[in-house]
Amino acid sequence: MQKEPLSIWLAGKLLGLTQHNGLRAGVSIRRIGDTLDTELSGFSVPLEHSFEVDDVTNFRVRGSLILKPGREQSVSLSQSQLSEEDRIKLKEVAAVDGLYKIRVPRVSLQLDRAERQMDGHLTAFVRACAMVESHLSDVLTLHTDVSGVLIGVSIVTVPGACRGTEVEDEVDLEVFNTTLTVMAPSVLQGQSSLEVYREG
Repeated sequence: MQKEPLSIWLAGKLLGLTQHNGLRAGVSIRRIGDTLDTELSGFSVPLEHSFEVDDVTNFRVRGSLILKPGREQSVSLSQSQLSEEDRIKLKEVAAVDGLYKIRVPRVSLQLDRAERQMDGHLTAFVRACAMVESHLSDVLTLHTDVSGVLIGVSIVTVPGACRGTEVEDEVDLEVFNTTLTVMAPSVLQGQSSLEVYREG
């Protein structure tokens, strides 16, 4: 009798367990490089960035936003370090007062719409020199409507001004130091609710 591969056996056992307990969660086997992964605990979407000397937009993956749908929207952030090539390029873009751009897919944070990726992206930008002189310290804010759909994204650096300060590539431009916030309107209170996630 031919034995089943271990991965298929485990997936079958896990699926059987969720069906036995009456859970409605789906099970998926994630592949490296997937842009939208649905898991038992949530799903992730790419956070992309672009910075070019000639200001031509060329978005590449900067990290992933891990979204956990539900009544209380939860989001966390996973990011990669800048490569040596990207560190050099970012300083070159800053030298010509170019832009540092980010974008995220327009998705919903609600549970019943978690697997549905909306059309288009949400974009924002700051001056590349601000990213360099802040040592990659930025604040990203995700804005949602009352139904939980992302409707806007913003980025600011800390500090936000460009003063021409010299920055060392190897020391100051390797790791992002990001604070991530989610702004959602509160119908009952008539004001926005705020959730903060800080990385670094």
